[in-house]
Amino acid sequence: MLFRPEAVLYEVLGPWLITERSVEKLVGAPREKEPTITVTGRLKTEPREGRPDSRGNPTAWARLTAHEEGREDAHLYSATFHRHTAKIALGLEREAQITVQGYAHLSEDPGAKRLDTISVVNILNYSGKPAKQSE
Repeated sequence: MLFRPEAVLYEVLGPWLITERSVEKLVGAPREKEPTITVTGRLKTEPREGRPDSRGNPTAWARLTAHEEGREDAHLYSATFHRHTAKIALGLEREAQITVQGYAHLSEDPGAKRLDTISVVNILNYSGKPAKQSE
């Protein structure tokens, strides 16, 4: 009998607790890196301080509406600002226009009341951004 990590986990955890993603995390299966997206939109709430991430770094969060190619309406995200972007976000006001780069996570249940999320890793443009100084 040959034991594979996936099969052992399945037996221990049962089919109701295990997903393909959890198996990948537990056995260290290599995954392709998700591509980042860049969106421009407006903050619909004033950014608030969030809980520290898993490494203890600060976060902030706000609702963000973004206009995306191929959509007629604005896409509403719950945006989490990570690392250096958290400090910038906390200095922004509601309705500020921003351009962000991050990882989008779409809700898997269209009938659910959970918003799609975006994990912001870079803020490319925002009101009050210091101009680059040339040498």
